[in-house]
Amino acid sequence: MPDPRREMNLIQREKWHLDLQFEKSRDEQTFLLHQFSRYPFHLCRVQYLDKFPKGLGTVYLQSSAGGIFSDDRLCCRFHALPETMAHLTSQASTIVHRMDHGYAEQNVTIRAEESCLFEYLPDPLILFPKARLRSKLKIEMAPTATVMLGDAFLSHDPDSKIQPEHFSEYFNEIHVTDLSGQSICLDRNRAGEGNFFGNFEGCMGTHSAMGTFYLLNQTLPSEQICEQFRSVLDSLGQTYSGVSTLPNQSGAWARIVAPNIAEIRLGISELWRAARKMVKGSFPSIRRK
Repeated sequence: MPDPRREMNLIQREKWHLDLQFEKSRDEQTFLLHQFSRYPFHLCRVQYLDKFPKGLGTVYLQSSAGGIFSDDRLCCRFHALPETMAHLTSQASTIVHRMDHGYAEQNVTIRAEESCLFEYLPDPLILFPKARLRSKLKIEMAPTATVMLGDAFLSHDPDSKIQPEHFSEYFNEIHVTDLSGQSICLDRNRAGEGNFFGNFEGCMGTHSAMGTFYLLNQTLPSEQICEQFRSVLDSLGQTYSGVSTLPNQSGAWARIVAPNIAEIRLGISELWRAARKMVKGSFPSIRRK
């Protein structure tokens, strides 16, 4: 007789390209209780790079595809069980290739349960000319959970023309809810050659890179987070940035635009360091790539 639980598990796996669940061991280390990955993702073993907090696990995600292509439909799910501490990042930036026909989708779901710390800081997306990407990130979190997010992209023409081409469309949605699905905050934007570049109000001008950092935490005073973020961003160079609280006392966010991606990387890294210090009392170790 076929096992219905096994069949249901196989059906669920068909939906996900990457599915990870984090648990805390008896010696306080966060480990992968469940992992499933298929093309194009490859998963490295959990590493413990921070002396404090003890047991925080770092996972590097890799892709064997060489980027995101037209008609890709990539789905990832990350589940942090109570009191776990995890940091997820990519091994490098991800190229979103030219798409003369069709578009690509990238969907990520993060579920952060009680008293956990979950950091999702992939390297920036590099949007090639005519790229079309729809990206959705959903965070389901408990009131005592902390989630840090980095989201960044760069418009880049590898042919280096005098008048470079730009990506066609980038739709980005970040939706934060409680564990029952009740909405906490939502950020949704759509950018393209027609409304992202140009010499009129609200456009990027000479800035071709944008990054956003979120500290989602309902126990820290949001204004205190904003003060720390502004102090960090004031020390940066050729960037234009803004900081504000998030709805429902859910934390704060900062958005940065800059002429190049190096400034965005630096800005998000420094914000992450400041956020970790606020939440756990110490700065994180450097993640080498």
